[in-house]
Amino acid sequence: MPIATLYRLAGTGFTLATFPGLVVATSLQAAAADRCAVPPGRAGIEIGSGSDSDSGRGSGDAGPVTGRQGTDGGPAGEGSRSAARTDGGVAFRRPGPPSVSATAAADYRRAPTYTSVLAATALPPVAALLIATALFAASMLAVEFWTLAWWMLSWLGFAVAAHATPEPAASRALWDRSKETDSRLGGVGRPIAGVGRLLSASSVVRADALVAAALYYLVAAALFSGSPQLVPVAPALG
Repeated sequence: MPIATLYRLAGTGFTLATFPGLVVATSLQAAAADRCAVPPGRAGIEIGSGSDSDSGRGSGDAGPVTGRQGTDGGPAGEGSRSAARTDGGVAFRRPGPPSVSATAAADYRRAPTYTSVLAATALPPVAALLIATALFAASMLAVEFWTLAWWMLSWLGFAVAAHATPEPAASRALWDRSKETDSRLGGVGRPIAGVGRLLSASSVVRADALVAAALYYLVAAALFSGSPQLVPVAPALG
């Protein structure tokens, strides 16, 4: 079987395994785009989808799904139309019912202010990381290790953390706007955009899974600091 096919299958498996996190992340992204007044992409015909086909959120030159991947088509009230993501976050809509994977994209390049695109890029991953942290902490403190509840909470935390990365199209737009803005926030936006672009490019090696695993270890280290209970996968083994 060709390596490319194996990679696609592995990516599809990862997306299915972390689907709850995908829904949470895209819902947060849609909410942020709406609150930051990011306009929807123009209507057109569907011509393709993101290059990061295994993540469901796009990478490289693919725009995001917002309005909502946890979330539904276009601005509020446009749930009856679906869309594929394309370059620059422009939506190419086609008739069909709303769904998590077929939703209208936001055009981050047309965000009204630099602050808007900065907030729409940075806030969703931060919120997702906080949710994942709470789930990990609950798995370690609220339930017995190795029980079904522990597995469920740990899995949900991992799924959310694995998708707690900046939206690729938002990161590209923030990067472009950071080079043009005179705002003092440009010094904040450039590193955020750079991290987003780096994580998008490194999705081929599942950097998102590494981020999720690292967060689990950090939460465990904070809760069990100096304790022999801190063991890489299951603190209960200590």
